[in-house]
Amino acid sequence: MIWTRLPLYGPSKPSTGGWQPLRFDGGAFHVKGTAELARALLVLRLCAWPPLVTHGLAAWSQRLLGSRLSGALLRASIYGQFVAGETAEEVRNCVGQLQALGLQPLLAVPTEEEPDSTAKTSEVWYEENLSAMLRCVDLSRALVDAHGPARNSLMQLKVTALASTRLCKELSAWIQRPRGSSELSPERLAEAMDSGRNLQLSCLSTEQNQHLQASLSRLHRVAQHARAKCVRLLVDAEYTFINPAL
Repeated sequence: MIWTRLPLYGPSKPSTGGWQPLRFDGGAFHVKGTAELARALLVLRLCAWPPLVTHGLAAWSQRLLGSRLSGALLRASIYGQFVAGETAEEVRNCVGQLQALGLQPLLAVPTEEEPDSTAKTSEVWYEENLSAMLRCVDLSRALVDAHGPARNSLMQLKVTALASTRLCKELSAWIQRPRGSSELSPERLAEAMDSGRNLQLSCLSTEQNQHLQASLSRLHRVAQHARAKCVRLLVDAEYTFINPAL
């Protein structure tokens, strides 16, 4: 799943590189059809309706309507509003519309692990997210090759798609202690990522240390791939209680 995020400024004259604050008057929506504007208004009203979020009506719709019908309704509404496309071609078309307005796309894999989710028993879920991020890096570069200079390649990622939220909570608590700040220094983590050597932290169990090592390896692979493709990575801050670890 890929989202596009928009910056706060757009080029007033692309040929000269000048910038000015974006205007959200009628001219900003001239590439949108009536159906798209109506869908945007509908989604805005739905997202402001507390029962939709509080009671998880999306999950109930799958049970009542079935996955196929429920999926069709979501694609025509909320999914279609926030997701650039299901295929690379659909994403390219969306980016073309943004470029027509002087907007720069920021692709993202918005997958993250919820704090109260069931603990994963293997690394499979995180490895699948890694594969999705590597493909997103490739797509981010391919889109810029077609629409602009390489320096405009941007991508957003969420760390909890590659490392468990529980691990991040443990590290956040430990790093705020006097001993933890030295044991979890950025330099030590960076050295472990570059060398591939095992990093053993006293605050973690054997399984947690193994998961930390696998998580660092995944982050390193994404960073190296992005560097090779000249794509800048932006890390989502996610939940405040895991910010120290991030």
